[in-house]
Amino acid sequence: MSGPAAGRWKLAAVVLLALLLHAPSLRWGFFADDYGQQIVLRGLAEHPTMRPWSLYDFGSLASMAELQAETGALPFWTSPAWSVRFFRPIASSSLALDHALFGGWAPGYHLSGLVLFALLLAAAHALYRALDLPPRAALLAVAVLGLEDGTVLPVGWPANRNGLVEALFTTLALLVLVRGARAGRRASVGAALALAAAAVLAKESGLGALALAGFFLLRPPAGAGEGLSRRVRAGSAAAAGLLAGAYLAFFLAAGYGAASVFYPLPWSAPLAFAGRLAVLGPVGAAAMLTPIPSDLFVLYPAFAGPAAFA
Repeated sequence: MSGPAAGRWKLAAVVLLALLLHAPSLRWGFFADDYGQQIVLRGLAEHPTMRPWSLYDFGSLASMAELQAETGALPFWTSPAWSVRFFRPIASSSLALDHALFGGWAPGYHLSGLVLFALLLAAAHALYRALDLPPRAALLAVAVLGLEDGTVLPVGWPANRNGLVEALFTTLALLVLVRGARAGRRASVGAALALAAAAVLAKESGLGALALAGFFLLRPPAGAGEGLSRRVRAGSAAAAGLLAGAYLAFFLAAGYGAASVFYPLPWSAPLAFAGRLAVLGPVGAAAMLTPIPSDLFVLYPAFAGPAAFA
């Protein structure tokens, strides 16, 4: 067997191997934030800010005053300024759909994570080929993505699925954009921006999808954007920038964001954010090719600095 058929079988084998490595997550059950989200999804208690369509708006200490008095949900040493509020309706809706399908049966949520991961790997391969990577290089890139341990939490922990959903929409947005720009289909640019917006509504890092789309439109690789006029590409890049700006304006005006040591933000704690980014870059890249998961450095932060420059 050779040609396209052989390539599809090889891709299927890589995706299957990745799924088998993640299959033990089917036995993990719920963990940490999952329980709070399950309480909201099942309607067992009223939360001041969390809703089935907004399961990542954990609120602030002020908004949780009554709940805190009744249940002691937060430790007594929690800062009065503590706040963790994220607007992720797309990721929240995926969990709400799981609840509608599986109720409180945890393996169903993990099965959804595996399905989403398989879709991400297939979309990533299609994107690599659309960017003219040779078949072997594209397959190797998918293998690295599928087998590296940084995917364990997004795939296996339902509450951390936001990163998986965001990555899927980002990949699909770029795939639609690359293919559409090459073929000269203006409608595909709008579809790509819509998918990028969905990535943003899955997780804040989805802003990268809009940034990448804008960069591609302004500086497309040779031959990749020749199907669209310069005027269309410039206008579409401006639209991507406007979408990003509108989202950030809404995010800040509505009081979303975090005041927490665990979640430094670039506008509220720029030095802490830059420090985390400086460590995450080299450590995250190294973790893709070594058996040491970068998540360990969350538990042992003293080793993060030396590891970043080792």
